[in-house]
Amino acid sequence: MKLRPLFANYTNYISNSQLPALLWLVLNLFQAALSTLTEDEAYYWMYSHAPDWGFFDHPPMIALFILAGHWLGGELGLRLLTVLAQVSSLLLLWQLVREHWPQPHKPGLFFAIAFSILIFQVYGFIATPDSPLLLFAALFLLIYRRFSIQQSWMNMLLLGASSAFLLYSKYHGVLLIGFTILSNPRLLLRWELYIAGIIGICLFFPHLWWQYSQDFPSFRYHLVERMQQFKWWYVSEFIINMALVYNPLLWPALWKALKYTNYKDTFNRALLFNLAGFFLFFFLSTFRGHVQPQWTVIAAIPMLLLLYTGSYQDIHRTRYLLRTFYIVLPIVLVARSLLIWEWLPLPNQFFRPEAFAEQVKALAAERHVAFSRSYQRASLYAFYSGDTAVFSAGTYKSRRSQFDLWEKEQAMHLKPILWMGGQSNPERTFFTLGKDTFTYTEIDTFYAFYKMQPVADKLPDRVVAGDTVFVPLTLYNPYPYRLDLAAIPALQIMACWMDGKTWMGFSPLSLSLPGVEAGQKLNTTAWFTVPELPTGRNY
Repeated sequence: MKLRPLFANYTNYISNSQLPALLWLVLNLFQAALSTLTEDEAYYWMYSHAPDWGFFDHPPMIALFILAGHWLGGELGLRLLTVLAQVSSLLLLWQLVREHWPQPHKPGLFFAIAFSILIFQVYGFIATPDSPLLLFAALFLLIYRRFSIQQSWMNMLLLGASSAFLLYSKYHGVLLIGFTILSNPRLLLRWELYIAGIIGICLFFPHLWWQYSQDFPSFRYHLVERMQQFKWWYVSEFIINMALVYNPLLWPALWKALKYTNYKDTFNRALLFNLAGFFLFFFLSTFRGHVQPQWTVIAAIPMLLLLYTGSYQDIHRTRYLLRTFYIVLPIVLVARSLLIWEWLPLPNQFFRPEAFAEQVKALAAERHVAFSRSYQRASLYAFYSGDTAVFSAGTYKSRRSQFDLWEKEQAMHLKPILWMGGQSNPERTFFTLGKDTFTYTEIDTFYAFYKMQPVADKLPDRVVAGDTVFVPLTLYNPYPYRLDLAAIPALQIMACWMDGKTWMGFSPLSLSLPGVEAGQKLNTTAWFTVPELPTGRNY
C-alpha cells in the first residue's frame, strides 16, 4: 500500500477551505494584536524567558510557542504561534474530514460550526497551553485514523511523536490517547502500537526526568495540592459552564447528529469515546475540587467533527447550524470588540496593566521589585515594564508557582527593593489605579530566605489548649550564601492550625535563630503554646 504524505491533495483542499481559514486568521491576528494580555499569558511569557523541559504548572510547549514570537515583540508576538496554531488545527481537521468521509463537502459549513463552538473563540488568540493542545490533538486524530488503516513505520513514528507533543502541551492529552485506545481495544493486539508508544515515551522522557529532578512539582500540584473539599456548587457550575462554552444552541443539533452516526466505524467510535469521556471525566473531577471550563477543550474537536459529519448531508440540520452561526456571529464580534476597546464598564481582571507597570516602575526607580502572593501581577508587571528580574513570594493564603522553582530572589539579597502587597502602612504606602488599590513597602535591606522552609518532625497526635509543645525543627539553607537569621528584622516562625485547607489560627514558635551556612542544615528545638480553637474539628 502506497504511503500518502501528511497533506494528501494539499492544493485541492486548501483551495476549498482558503477563504474561511483566511478570514479566521485575519480576525484572530487583529484580536491578538489589540487585546490586553491576560494574567496567565504574562505568566507563560515569563516561562519563555527561561526555557526548560518543564515548569511548575505545565509542560514546556506553550513556552516554545511564545518564544518563537519574541522577534516580533508585544502582544502579537506573544500570541503569534497561537493564532497560527488554531488555523492549522482547523485545516488538519478539514483534511481529516476529506479523508475519512470522502463525499463532496461544504467548507463554509465546517468553519461556521467551528466558529459557533464558543470555546474555540478564546483559544484562537489567547496564548495558553490549550492552544498547542488543540493543534496536536487534531494532528493526533489525523495520524491515528491513518495508523488504524495502515500500521506503517512512518505512521508509527508520527503517532508516537504526536502523542509526545500532546503531553508536552498539557497533561490532559493523556486522556485523548487513553479514550482513543479504549474505543478500539483490538489495537492493543498490534505490536505496532507498542512501537509508537515507545517512540512517544522516549520523546517525552526529558520532561519526565525534569519532573524527577525537581521532585515532581507539577504532578504533586495537580494531583494533590489542588484537591478541595466537595461543594455542590462545583457540580452545578461545571454543568452550566459546559452548556455555555460549547454553545447551548448546538446541543440539540449534536444530539441528532449522534443518533445518525455509524459507530461500527472505529474512528467514529473514537470521536464518541472522547466526547463523552472528557465530559464524564471532568464531571467526576468536580467531586474533588473546582473544574475550569478549558480543561475539557479537546472535547470541542469531536464535537465539531460529529456535528459536521452528522449534518452536512441533511438540509434541515445544515440550515439549523447556519442559523446558529448567524446568531453567534454578531454576539462574538461585540464581545471581541469589548475586549479590545472596553467600551462597557465590565469587571476588568487586567486592571490596566500598562498604567500599573508604569507607576510601579516609577516608584521602584533603580530598585528590584517583588510581589507578595501574586505571580500573575508580577508577570504582568514584567511584561509591560520589561523587568524580567521581578520576584513573587507566596504566602499561606496562596498556591505555589514557577517562582518557587526559579532563583530570582537571590539577586535581591541585601539590596533595597520595592515590595508590592503584604503588610503596609495605608497612610503612606498605597496608590490607586481606577478602582484598584495597591499597597507597597520600601525595604532598604531585603533578606532573601523564601526557600528556607522549616520542617517539623514528631508532632504529638493530640494536644489541649494551653499545652506547651516541643517540636524538633530542621532548617535547611538552599542558598549559596550564609543566612544570619537573628539579623533579619521581625522574622518569626509560626505554627499554623488548619481544618482541611481552612486556616484556623496561629501560634508563634519560640526558638533561637543562629546563622545557617550555605547548603547546611540546622537542627534545633522550638516550642509553642496551643491556642484556644473551635472544638469538633480535625486539625
